[in-house]
Amino acid sequence: MSLSVETDEALLRRLSEEATVKLSKEDLKKQRVSFVYGNLPNGSAISREMVVDRITENEGA
Repeated sequence: MSLSVETDEALLRRLSEEATVKLSKEDLKKQRVSFVYGNLPNGSAISREMVVDRITENEGA
C-alpha cells in the first residue's frame, strides 16, 4: 500500500523563511518556559509562574 503525500509549496516557503528569523531573548524565554511547563507531570504542584521565576533566576547566574 503506497501513500501519496503532497506538501503545499507556499507552506514550505513560509517554514523556510521563518527558520531563518532570529528569535529575541524574550521569545526564547517564552519557549523555554513552555517547554519546561509542558513537560511537567500531570498534577504537578509547580505553576507556570514558578517556572518563569526559576528560569529568570537562572538567567542571572
